[in-house]
Amino acid sequence: MALTVGAQQGLWLSGAELARLHEEHVRASGTGLSLGVALRYARLDAFTTPLKDMLLRLSPCDRARLLCTFPFIQVPQPRAYVDWLFAHWYEVDRPLIDAEGDWGHDFNFDVAFSQRERPEAWALLMTWSQDLSAEALERKVMRSAWGWEMSRDELSRFVAANPALRRGAAEGLMLPLEELRAHFGDDRLLRRLDSVVRMERAAGLAPYGILAHPPAFDWALPVLGQWREARRRVLPRWLCDFELEENARRSLLEQLCDHDPAMAMRWARVAMRYPGNTPLIVSVLRLALDSRAPDARPLFLDALEGPDAEARPLAIAGLVMLGEASAAWTDRLLSLTNDAHPEVRLHALAGLVQQGQRQWLEVLRPLAREAAAPGVRAQALRWLGVLDGEASRPLFMDVLAQAPSRGDEDLYPCCSTPFLSPELREAVLALSQLGTDEDLSALLELVQRGYLCEFLGDLLAQHLVRREAQP
Repeated sequence: MALTVGAQQGLWLSGAELARLHEEHVRASGTGLSLGVALRYARLDAFTTPLKDMLLRLSPCDRARLLCTFPFIQVPQPRAYVDWLFAHWYEVDRPLIDAEGDWGHDFNFDVAFSQRERPEAWALLMTWSQDLSAEALERKVMRSAWGWEMSRDELSRFVAANPALRRGAAEGLMLPLEELRAHFGDDRLLRRLDSVVRMERAAGLAPYGILAHPPAFDWALPVLGQWREARRRVLPRWLCDFELEENARRSLLEQLCDHDPAMAMRWARVAMRYPGNTPLIVSVLRLALDSRAPDARPLFLDALEGPDAEARPLAIAGLVMLGEASAAWTDRLLSLTNDAHPEVRLHALAGLVQQGQRQWLEVLRPLAREAAAPGVRAQALRWLGVLDGEASRPLFMDVLAQAPSRGDEDLYPCCSTPFLSPELREAVLALSQLGTDEDLSALLELVQRGYLCEFLGDLLAQHLVRREAQP
């Protein structure tokens, strides 16, 4: 936690301090802060002789691992430090690591890949790629154990000088869309995309995992979403195929939602007619709710009238969020306050308050404290933040006060991310939107009690920006 705060606030260490931290780590048999961990959070003030001497005492592999971690470092480090590490690996450590055999070859490839923006590293990768198969390309470049990814444009450059490797990358659907269209032609590319999804379906149907899932499926997904012709001629058919695993269908739907949300909503309205589509329909409803899409009204109305219990709360929430208003709608909301589903009742109450019937706040507010389900309590807090923020401030403060303080025993070493319950998250968001000094103090106190995370940090930063913008 201290390191995370330090990274956000600008923690600086001298080379000598960093060297002492690492030496203590070694003396303590691996406990404490290693050099690699400390450099993810603290910035060196300069690359000094004590630090260089300490680096020279590391093994070649340990120095190389520091290079491999640079894509994940949260704070910039002095250029001299990074340049020295790379030069030492390139001239001294690389041959020593390579002498370890296949493992050493693979490790050097990873180091060069992590530094591929450097001309020397790129040249090494180009040389080493001459003997790569398409399968090895997938394993070494696109699915690195370090978690890196090479962009399609980078990959296109990478395979440009190797026709066989380029063909393999094209067949694997790894290249940019326009290059895939040039390689296959539109009709053949559509057939290739269709074939890859069919292989994914077969792998899901095969018992005991005897058929491997095609790696090209992950590469096909963005193409299916990005290319209008594929969205029109390939993607809808597979969305409606119940033999395709739900996770695969969900991945296809995510592409459609990202690239053509209107088409996704039209698909969802048709899909409501068929049992088994509820999880995917709910995904589209959530997207429409989060985006407040005005053209989602027909979808919400259909879902509200439909049989899916999971879809109806999202439908009424969406209609309330869009500001649905009429005498008939008010009557409908009144009837829904007696619905069997607690979330439907909750959103109906919020809708009535939105219509100006503020007496229903007396029914809505207790749900934030007393509802049996945490999700219902959280949604009640969200609506109170939208509809009655000022008057509900004591309730939000109480949620923060009741959150247990996090001690050292609650934290993972070095980089724990605290978990904010749904209720706590909504209360934090509501106080941030209210934005007074009192609200800021409550959020800062929560940080002191161990709840600093990216979500809360971003809200605090926004609060400070608003303060600075005030005259």
